[in-house]
Parts: sequence; structure tokens; C-alpha cells
Amino acid sequence: MLVEFFLQQCSKTHPHHSLLYIFLLLFYMIFPYLSTSLIIDSRQFFLKFIYNKLFPPIPIFRFHI
Repeated sequence: MLVEFFLQQCSKTHPHHSLLYIFLLLFYMIFPYLSTSLIIDSRQFFLKFIYNKLFPPIPIFRFHI
């Protein structure tokens, strides 16, 4: 349930990445015992990925004298 909700939210923000989310969902449905630990890592990865897309890092210019 949580995975489905997360994948739906991700597909709304990034529709061009929907295939990846579909494959993740299928993997989670086929191998739930494997993906229990992997889903936590992938969720953190996608949250970080989405955050970086929405809020890109601000370049810092340093002038050396």
C-alpha cells in the first residue's frame, strides 16, 4: 500500500519516469521478501532524486584574490 502510494506520487511529479516506477512496483509484488529492505533504500533514493530535481543545488561562486 505504501509502495503504491509512493509510486503514484512519483509518477505525478515525474511522468516521464513512470516505466521505472512500474518495474519497481512489479518487482515489489513478485518478490516482497526481497524488496522489503530494498524498498527502503529505493524510497530514500527517489526522495533524494525528486528533491534534487525540484530544488537543484545553488552554485556557489568563490573569488580568489
